[in-house]
Amino acid sequence: MKNADLNRTYKIEDKTRQLGVSIKANVMLGVLAKHCKGQGICKIIPYEEKQTTNCRVLPATIELQNESNLLFRFEYTKLCENCRQDFWDMDSFVLEDDFLLPRFVCEALGLYQRILKRGSYPLLGINKCHVVVSVASYW
Repeated sequence: MKNADLNRTYKIEDKTRQLGVSIKANVMLGVLAKHCKGQGICKIIPYEEKQTTNCRVLPATIELQNESNLLFRFEYTKLCENCRQDFWDMDSFVLEDDFLLPRFVCEALGLYQRILKRGSYPLLGINKCHVVVSVASYW
């Protein structure tokens, strides 16, 4: 595919992007290179209602917050005590590595392709039901 074709494809995708659009998915915490250990997002898989036995897999709503940030609303009530201490006892959510968003998430949000930037992100809110964090992304 030529550069002009890629630019045209991106502009078409760009027109479909709408702030506030969201998708529900299951987010596996950890780092893929560390076999899902460590701090970050290991995988994002399509949402399934049935309970998982792995407390590191959390239902989350992912929303396009602005041009460069995605808002994650993790369902806090699904966390086991160990994961609460590992991931949410701090004032921030840490991504040890960049994370390539799966195609199904990008398509649902009207994005071409996105990578979540590694870094430390402040928690925007935490209550009995949800943990909210805004994560920077780039393409």
